[in-house]
Amino acid sequence: QQEVIALIKKSTTWVLASAADHHVTARTVFTVGNGVVIFFQTDRNFIKDKRMFVNPYVTLCRDNYQIEGKAKEIGHPPEMKNSAIGRRFRQQHPPAYKRYSELETETLFEAHPPQVPIWKQMDEQAYRGPFIISTV
Repeated sequence: QQEVIALIKKSTTWVLASAADHHVTARTVFTVGNGVVIFFQTDRNFIKDKRMFVNPYVTLCRDNYQIEGKAKEIGHPPEMKNSAIGRRFRQQHPPAYKRYSELETETLFEAHPPQVPIWKQMDEQAYRGPFIISTV
């Protein structure tokens, strides 16, 4: 589990995949992590936000990690500016925070993964698991 927590903490951009009505979208998002929970913000007018409203299950991918979880809207970024998460967004993504966080339609999400499958290569074969790290 420490391997996953370290990756989430140091990796500040992930590809977020969301789906609804038989359509999938994958976009890069700026992230901050707190343990295995990943926080990201987006605009309520964007397709990914509309899809997460219909279907809150998302996948965040980076390198050989695939973090599946349920996204939950937690508020408008300025409301969080004095929280630990708000401070980390300002520190890790200053231009994006300045440009987007004050927009009226911007919203902050958290994704809680129940498990994190890790793809590894052994003996020239790719394996998914048993390198699954339970986060619950």
